[in-house]
Amino acid sequence: PLESPISVDPVTGDVRTKVALDYEKQKIHLVVVTARDMAENARISTATVTVQVEDKDDEQPMFNRFVYEVSVPENLPNTRITRVEAIDPDTVKKITYFIKQGPYDKFSIDSITGDIYTAQGLDYERENKHIIIVGTEENDSGNVGATTTVIIHVE
Repeated sequence: PLESPISVDPVTGDVRTKVALDYEKQKIHLVVVTARDMAENARISTATVTVQVEDKDDEQPMFNRFVYEVSVPENLPNTRITRVEAIDPDTVKKITYFIKQGPYDKFSIDSITGDIYTAQGLDYERENKHIIIVGTEENDSGNVGATTTVIIHVE
């Protein structure tokens, strides 16, 4: 059997954690505690202790797609071109999107939905391809999945 992450002091009966508990892995731990007195005919009592783990905002959002590739007609300002999506394993989801790198003057992002818009009409003859990197304020780790790349082809 698996060793419990909960310990009970045999003298005081104090219940303690032996390791940090992770809400996303297991929300409730049940521990059966048995106590007996030191009498000749020992009396025994058993109780079940329920340990409920509180959720903490400790997981980082990750993008499950590393590249988005879209096409947009030229000369269309304020046009939605795609939506990026990161996944937050926390119970209470909190993701704030932002353009981390790229032509900030040509594109904008809705920080809540991940919708990307043209900030101005794009000119095919001037530049027919743009690349932006999108991240989240909650995950600035630099690890794989912390950002996603959006390639925009101008038609």
